[in-house]
Formats: sequence, C-alpha cells, structure tokens
Amino acid sequence: MKGQKERRISKRINVVLLESHVMSGFDNEKEAIKHFANKHNILTQRVKRWIAAGAVWADGQVYLRKSKFSDSPVVAGDECEAVLLSDYIRVNFDNNATNFAEKHGTTQQQACRWLKANTIYLAGEVFRQQTCFGAAHA
Repeated sequence: MKGQKERRISKRINVVLLESHVMSGFDNEKEAIKHFANKHNILTQRVKRWIAAGAVWADGQVYLRKSKFSDSPVVAGDECEAVLLSDYIRVNFDNNATNFAEKHGTTQQQACRWLKANTIYLAGEVFRQQTCFGAAHA
C-alpha cells in the first residue's frame, strides 16, 4: 500500500526447551544438569527450578514464561521460533503497547514493563530473560 511502511520482524530466534538443551548429549539427567551448571557457573538447584518451570533456551540464554495468556503449556521444539516482544508489538500492533495489552487482557503498564525487560514472544506468551551468559557482568 502506498504511503505505508513495510513492517517486518527484525530477528527470529530459535528456541528449544531448556531441558532438551541441557540433556543434549547426555543420558543421565543429574550429570547433564551438573555439566550445564558448572559450564555457566550457576547452582544445579537453579537449573532444576528452571527446567521444572518450563524454561526455554533461546540465543544462548534462559527465558522463563512471564505471561499467562492461556493455561496450556508452551511447547518449544526444534523448529520453534520466537521474536523480540518489541518487534511483535511494532509489527502487529503498530508499535502500540496499549493495543497489545488490551488484546491479551493485561495492563498497559505490564506491557511496558515487559518491553523494558529482555523479553521475547513465543507461542502467544511472553518470556523474560533470566541469564546473561557471555555478557560482561557489572
């Protein structure tokens, strides 16, 4: 359409369940969790909690589901893709967080908090980054 900008998602993010990522190459869950925890210098108990909560692995980081737009669990497989929440709102809601919030039954304030945080949109739900592996720590 003339006069309208084409809106595209700038980045698609491959996503798998954290449990699948941690177990990759291992037969024993305890060994896999210990290896992942040691590799990233975190407690094994934290890894277990993330797995139990259905965390996902995306772009080398752990993300936890923060929205509850539906009761069904989010299934992340080998071909699953997420997008940055900011991209999703820009493309699908004309960059209007209030419209996104209204459609999803949440508040505009909550949508803005998610936008300020490192969040992705996957299978109709918002996930927030829990780690910063590989990044400089302050």
